[in-house]
Amino acid sequence: MAKAALAAIAAAASLGIASYADDAKADYYDNSYIAEGATQNTYPEEYRLITLAGILVLNGPIKCGLGTWINDTDFGDCIWKGLIGGAIDFAGLEIATYNEYPFVGAAGKLVHDFGVSIADNSAANLPMLDRFQTDFGPFLFSAEHLTTDPTFNMYFQIGPAVGIIVNIFQGNRFEFLETVSNLTPVFSFYEASITDSFSNYLGRTIGNVISYGRGENIQGYEGYNSVRSHEFNHSLIYGDFRFINDLLPPYPMQQYHISFGPDLGSIVLTLPTALCEIAADDCYEVYMSNPLEFFAYTMENDGK
Repeated sequence: MAKAALAAIAAAASLGIASYADDAKADYYDNSYIAEGATQNTYPEEYRLITLAGILVLNGPIKCGLGTWINDTDFGDCIWKGLIGGAIDFAGLEIATYNEYPFVGAAGKLVHDFGVSIADNSAANLPMLDRFQTDFGPFLFSAEHLTTDPTFNMYFQIGPAVGIIVNIFQGNRFEFLETVSNLTPVFSFYEASITDSFSNYLGRTIGNVISYGRGENIQGYEGYNSVRSHEFNHSLIYGDFRFINDLLPPYPMQQYHISFGPDLGSIVLTLPTALCEIAADDCYEVYMSNPLEFFAYTMENDGK
């Protein structure tokens, strides 16, 4: 009974945060997609509360609910651990907001991955600290059975491999120092934006591989700060879907050491926007309502 009450309180608290933030008045910046130095942060500061609520719901009720269904976990025992993981996850996102400073992005990423690992472990019916997972490009590193007999495994992720290939094919510049500073592959292109067959964009993330426009052809252009921060947020959120690996049959992942979860989660959430871009010319509303974009916009820096 007490566990059920705790679960109800946690869900109500998350919904309350979302409700409060949703009532906040949006202070949209004019021409927020104009490249010439304008900030990319479309949402006011208090909208981060919606992202906080979303992170808590994902790491608590959603992961624990699926874990109860598939992994036979105890929902009441899982949810408080999942909410702790979600709070740490969000703290990592907050730290990573300042990734324009050397290695702050890396610190934020590791804190974020620690929180994600706690929630994922709880949903998988493992001790909270039994496993720590973090990634770099196409490689997912997994320290497992830390509470009993520690082992180390490495898994391959398809999305980031595609991202690296696409950036190399496009001739984008590999940013070594930024890559090391953020612990994720970073590329850049000369212009402020690139146009492909679907849209015009200032930056793009494929898996956890990010690219952004340096805008060297625009005098005084500094918009890349917020674009780079926005794309880094996408690379972090990619890791929130690792829990899907624990919901899949173990054979493919364990036998071939391939991590499917983050790619499957990203595909499901980006599919509506992709279909809209294929079928219609103006998909701005669909794009902005995508939770992945909302998270990335609310958690980016101000570009200054």
